[in-house]
Amino acid sequence: MNRSMRATLLTFMVSLVVWGLFAVWTQIRVYELLLTWQRIAFDVAIVSGLMILALLVYAAWERLRR
Repeated sequence: MNRSMRATLLTFMVSLVVWGLFAVWTQIRVYELLLTWQRIAFDVAIVSGLMILALLVYAAWERLRR
């Protein structure tokens, strides 16, 4: 696993944790304040997940070319 994959995986994991915390906090009626931050964390999780997928496909393609 190269450096960019580690960084992307770390970003993905942090985004999921932050999104989960916001999802729990919204149950305590802090919904209006955290809605924007929840959306941002969710979007970051999606983007970093797609980056992980792209990097894994690229790594698999490179192995198959050898």
